[in-house]
Amino acid sequence: MPDRDRAILKAFGLPRGPLLAPAPQDAEEPLLTPNIAGEPEGLLANADDRLYLLGVYGSDFDAALTIRPGVVAGSGRVLGIRGRPLTVADIHPQLQPYHPDLYHPAVCYFNASLTAFVEIAWRWFTAVTIIRAHPEPSPNDGVEQAERYHAELDRCRSTFLAGMTKIDPTLTDNEPNSMWVETFLDD
Repeated sequence: MPDRDRAILKAFGLPRGPLLAPAPQDAEEPLLTPNIAGEPEGLLANADDRLYLLGVYGSDFDAALTIRPGVVAGSGRVLGIRGRPLTVADIHPQLQPYHPDLYHPAVCYFNASLTAFVEIAWRWFTAVTIIRAHPEPSPNDGVEQAERYHAELDRCRSTFLAGMTKIDPTLTDNEPNSMWVETFLDD
């Protein structure tokens, strides 16, 4: 991986939570290989790419579906690797009719560089800490209070995403494969 990226990771590390559990690999050779299950994966990675493991993103309930962020050897891009795509067959049968076309690729995009990934991970960790310090109003507080809270939360998310695009211009709300954008807008 690029020297600057390695230095940034060594200097700052990665935050633990809310979705990221850092566990950088000790091995010198890259451990992750992408599963190119279809066209979406092929747009992001090649079958011969190798990635240095950074940890786990999201819950680790199923090893085949858990996202493992990694740095692509040679390029320094950060991708998420699953053992296989997440499909409608992986969700509860009662939910399947509502999501018949569900497909989350086995490869997803995070950042153009490890340096951007580290900075955004720390900023997201800080933002979530602040958001959690101001919990959603209770139903007893009234609809107007809840609407103001959600409007402010949406404004904060948009502001946060705009700031992140300055760190990594590849992060836009038009990029459907960006895990960070999905995290910012949906979580």
